[in-house]
Amino acid sequence: MKRTNIFLKKHNLTPQLRETHRIMRTIKQKSPPNRLIPVILVAGIFTFIAIGSSYFHMNKEEFTDFNTLLSCESVPTPVFSVPEGIYDKPFKLEIIAPEGYTVFYTTNGSRPTIHSQRYNKPITINPHRNLNKKMLSIANSPVWRKPVGRQNHCIVVRARSFSENEGYSRVKNVIYSTPDIRKHGDFQVVHILIDPDSLLGQQRGIEVMGQKYYSIKERIAMDSIYGDARNVSVYNYPANYLGRGNGWTRPAEMILTNIDGKTIFGQSIRMRLHGNVTRYLPVKSYRIMPDTLVADSVMQHRFFDKLPYDTFKRLILRSSGQDQRLTMFRDAMLQQIIKPMGLDIQDYAPAALYINGNYWGIRNIREMNNENYLEIKYDAPLDSIDIVYVTGSSLFGDPQAAHDYNDIVDFIKKKSMAEASAYQYVCSQLDIDNFIDYIIAETFFANIDWGKGNARLYRIRQQTDEMKRQNVPSWKWRWLVFDLDQTMYTNPDIDYFEMKRSTIMGSLLFSLMENPGFREKFLSRYEFIIANIFSTQNVMCHINDFSARYQAEVERHISRWGAIELFIRWQREINKMKAFARQRPEIVLKHLSDLQ
Repeated sequence: MKRTNIFLKKHNLTPQLRETHRIMRTIKQKSPPNRLIPVILVAGIFTFIAIGSSYFHMNKEEFTDFNTLLSCESVPTPVFSVPEGIYDKPFKLEIIAPEGYTVFYTTNGSRPTIHSQRYNKPITINPHRNLNKKMLSIANSPVWRKPVGRQNHCIVVRARSFSENEGYSRVKNVIYSTPDIRKHGDFQVVHILIDPDSLLGQQRGIEVMGQKYYSIKERIAMDSIYGDARNVSVYNYPANYLGRGNGWTRPAEMILTNIDGKTIFGQSIRMRLHGNVTRYLPVKSYRIMPDTLVADSVMQHRFFDKLPYDTFKRLILRSSGQDQRLTMFRDAMLQQIIKPMGLDIQDYAPAALYINGNYWGIRNIREMNNENYLEIKYDAPLDSIDIVYVTGSSLFGDPQAAHDYNDIVDFIKKKSMAEASAYQYVCSQLDIDNFIDYIIAETFFANIDWGKGNARLYRIRQQTDEMKRQNVPSWKWRWLVFDLDQTMYTNPDIDYFEMKRSTIMGSLLFSLMENPGFREKFLSRYEFIIANIFSTQNVMCHINDFSARYQAEVERHISRWGAIELFIRWQREINKMKAFARQRPEIVLKHLSDLQ
């Protein structure tokens, strides 16, 4: 039986197997024939260990159904008689494979196996009949609400050929859309195809409360020994959506279609939930990564029009975090406003998400600014990147980096920054210009969820040509921008400098303000940014552009989730941001004068 499976394609091998493949090839070339048998035996042991390691990184479904991941290139992929696209009337679909091959197909988003529906005769496809409507009635949050009215949908058909002698073909995915798909305008249309049980099953669905949640809820309601525990918030109950790591990562397919319903990108992926306190809310965020077992190790597509690169190792389909009940675009908009400052932001593209053909509301496609982001953006070796939390613990890279960061923070706190030598040493460790711009962005827009935490720094220990081009120094700490969901949220007259004085970021700023040179640089830069990038005119222009772009989609999103209570509330929030933009510049200028 001749197969080309995931372990025999070098570009699809796991790291362990790639190394085993390389070692075996080298040994075979250099070893005499009479020594090959014991050598191959040893190499085989390494291969077994490597395969076992791959197994242990799989969830239960993948482990028991591992053979469905395999595909044989000699098995022909089935042909669909009707191509993907937009259809308004029912039609007959034939799925064709050569004689000797059996076709299995699904319409619920799951990957076809020999246990799926066997194709025997043409299938009637009615574009206006939602085949997976039951998904819409499954609660995924303690505050979940039923969809209101008719929801957009598509028909998803997945098929593959099978032969007992050769195995499976690759999966053929076809999406049939209705004319409603054109209503999304310039939003990207993203489809996720996933086993429904992997998403919404009570045992292993990553998006729902799950069995443990309901078990605890029942015990608290009935068992008197819990006492005060009866008052525990439902948000603190154990739930599937709180699961993290590989055990709560699921295989899926990600497809982007254009305005005509044609596929412009498709790739096998792995996905899990993204975020922290927002996981209990109905509109979830998803972390997307290539499924390296069956696909390339990167996602290559121009998701973001204005970026100079089109290769990504991680993406986020983001719900707008804690802003999901307000504007749905606050963080994305703010990061676009500060983009000219040269900070490390997450680019964005608005998207209408469909899961297994069901409209799943607004998501913003975002870069994930982790080590892979820095690796690609600055063409930097991965082993030269260090990332730490502002609180002092290591997130990625050399563990010594956290000690180095904590040392410089202690130095700033203990030494007088008025001393020129002390300040110069700090300048050799921190990218001061980057620090100033980062502080300006966070304080002007009054990010509530910042200061003590929710801040990360990075350094790259090896200078690259791309870093030189972007004027990014090596060995100096710089700040990553993320999670601006709670900005422009408070009264615009808040004195954010005093409010954050006792936080880690506040203490760093006020220590450095002891140096006259830093103080002058900080104040003059802040005044320049207010007069230009943060001017009322520029910020108002962004608010108007974003609100106009999102308005029609927000109405559909409200119908799907009820996450933004009423459309009038969304409009009220837009007006609050406009009031902030009008009043904030003058107020911050007064606060700056108090710092002089």
